[in-house]
Amino acid sequence: MSIKIDKESFKTYLSVCPKIAWIFSSKENLWKTKEFIKNENIVIHYVSYEELDEDVDTTKFSFLDVYNKFFKDKELTPNNEILSLIEEYDKEIGIESLVPSNETVEDGQQVLIAAFEYYKALLVEYNQKNNSNKSFFDLSDFSFENNVEKTKELLTNDNFLYIFKPAFKFGEKLYTKCDVLINKGKNRFDIVEFKASTNSKLEHFYDVLYQKYLLEKNGYFVDDIFIGLINPEYIKGLSTDYKQVVTDIFEQYKDNCPNYEKDIKPNLNNYFIKHNKYESDIEYNELFKIVNYLEQSKSCPLFSDLIKAFLGVDYLLEMDKIFEGMERDFKNETFLLNDIHYKPKFNYKKLTCRTSSEVCHHVVNYYDVNQYTIYDFSRFKKNAAILYNEFYEEVDINRIDNPLDEYYYINEKPVFKEDQARLITVIKDYVKNDKKFSNYIVNRNKLKDIEKLLNEYTKTPVYMYDFETSKWAIPKYDRSWSYQQIPFQYSIHTILSEDFDFKTMKNIKHKNFIADKQEDPRIEFLNNFIKDCFEYGPGVYVAYNKSFEKTVLKNAIMMFPEVAYPLKYIYCNTIDLMEFFKMKENNWLIYHPDFKGSYSIKKTQPVLVPDLSYKDLIINKGDRASKIFRQYLDNIISQDEYEKIIRPDMLKYCDRDTLAMVALLQAIKELVKTYCIYENGVLTWKK
Repeated sequence: MSIKIDKESFKTYLSVCPKIAWIFSSKENLWKTKEFIKNENIVIHYVSYEELDEDVDTTKFSFLDVYNKFFKDKELTPNNEILSLIEEYDKEIGIESLVPSNETVEDGQQVLIAAFEYYKALLVEYNQKNNSNKSFFDLSDFSFENNVEKTKELLTNDNFLYIFKPAFKFGEKLYTKCDVLINKGKNRFDIVEFKASTNSKLEHFYDVLYQKYLLEKNGYFVDDIFIGLINPEYIKGLSTDYKQVVTDIFEQYKDNCPNYEKDIKPNLNNYFIKHNKYESDIEYNELFKIVNYLEQSKSCPLFSDLIKAFLGVDYLLEMDKIFEGMERDFKNETFLLNDIHYKPKFNYKKLTCRTSSEVCHHVVNYYDVNQYTIYDFSRFKKNAAILYNEFYEEVDINRIDNPLDEYYYINEKPVFKEDQARLITVIKDYVKNDKKFSNYIVNRNKLKDIEKLLNEYTKTPVYMYDFETSKWAIPKYDRSWSYQQIPFQYSIHTILSEDFDFKTMKNIKHKNFIADKQEDPRIEFLNNFIKDCFEYGPGVYVAYNKSFEKTVLKNAIMMFPEVAYPLKYIYCNTIDLMEFFKMKENNWLIYHPDFKGSYSIKKTQPVLVPDLSYKDLIINKGDRASKIFRQYLDNIISQDEYEKIIRPDMLKYCDRDTLAMVALLQAIKELVKTYCIYENGVLTWKK
């Protein structure tokens, strides 16, 4: 083999996208990709932060981070940081060196540290049970080459039961590190790969398959392969069955809203959570679960059965063929320009595997991203790529006459749904009218739905609220679990009358809070939030994408029953400003082409209220606010730095979010009045 193929490239090629694997397979391919972009041969579709799962696997290929650093501009000369990273890329660990440090990387490191502690505790139990003196060895601090040599030495000594971070290579082009290697004696081993995730996925299988292959090419026998995961039922400081119990109770009474006059008002000043100064230790035996099967499938097939389905009996020979194919693809300079790629596709129930051809939607033929295209439609890139491959320029928006016509069916199924058909109509009319507002922006066929939403805002006060949160893979505080969103900041803009104006703050009041101690922020957050949410009496509570805020409230209700009544009232009376754009059905009651298919308030508000911007803010994205505050709670940012430098900018950002919500509601009302008559709660179209 003449080129290196690391573990990340292997699993990305098989489970994510061969083209993405190609890009990062070598320094030369990185630069070639940059050249393709500059010459307008391709467009790369990166994953947006809004599309990322909350349960983020910290060792997952971080294409988004790398894309943002390396590919987002067309210039061929990146900054010095990228240059140094690319030089590192040719050394030991490949793609991992290109992933900037972020909270997911920090989580991965913390999970691995905890995993080593877990196995050290198991070692003590093993020695006590077997009256033995087995040991462990940690190779984390060894350079790669020294690690390889030390690993060979350690594996000849059966006294080392657990070896942490051993390294292996085969030839000069294949190499890996394992997280934990269990020495079973007589040259036989189990591999345990830890992931900062709560369930095992296909990419995890490919991860340990690569490791198994390298060990066996080196003459070792691998009996089994495992994934170490975080138990999603584990709550720090509580029993593992507690979460399911309180969740079941909550779901049973989810729609039972407390009575304000009877249940809340008499005790409003008494709803208060007391600080618990004591934090429980992590119970490692409850924190982790170790599995040798795939959890993302209902049938949960064993990894050993997947190997047989994928590679047959002589799996080493078949793996050799896979690497040969990857090498051919990685050396092919025009590989990115192919529309079709091939990936293995499993039938988990039947335990079979076949090679499937797919139209790639990650790297596509060039199009002008500043123009309106079907690639803009939310979660539609895969279908858009298929359509372009099938119909070419015939699916350019201005050439589509009837998107619901059978002509645009693939496999006898319509690709465009009613939502997309409406967007195409709006965009075509907008372009035809020299990009001026038109009555197509408001969906004339859905006036009753718009009317229903508008009527929800007639009762005042209207509390517009927004949360900022942080999360950890390993629960940081008592009464919290893996990846739970821990709230630390809120902003509330309260509309006191229908006659309001965000520019003058007429009939608008503002409250905000941000935690200022390096302790569980939920206590002070909830104590203040309850008080501020009833400052002007009970009302309507408004979030943007309410599922997020309501999930935070639900978790608080379950974990802090002493304040459940007022939080449940807010929960039950929370409506969603985003429903003017996105609903379970009847999406896009209002759509402007410059939304570019996004429901995000960072898109909708600037289009409808262009004179209100986030550009003047130092902190202007939620993920950045979350990362910074987490660093403060983890004591990476000091108290002094936080108070003098960070805190003021954090407040400005969250405050701007709820002001944007007020401005957006005002703009929606004005837009509707342009084309409709809204009187006494009834909406009709102007003639």
